[in-house]
Amino acid sequence: MTGTRLHRISFFLALGGSILLMICPFLLRGLPSQKLHAGLPVVMAGAAIMIVSGIGYRADGRILGRLLSLPTAWLLVGAGSWLLFS
Repeated sequence: MTGTRLHRISFFLALGGSILLMICPFLLRGLPSQKLHAGLPVVMAGAAIMIVSGIGYRADGRILGRLLSLPTAWLLVGAGSWLLFS
């Protein structure tokens, strides 16, 4: 899988998930508020990185480039999902 295709897939998954949660926030109503407040910001931070990376943003600096990369975004989404649903 090429990098461009991975960026595109990540962009559309993050965009779809974000739109779904904005339109249907009741999907998460069964979760305890502690889990919701712990996991959702982490998931949304990862989704934001995916969206920004998907539209073509590349950081100039080495450290910022690593922090705003797709592996970091997927790690944040995975960790936040684990916090939400574990």
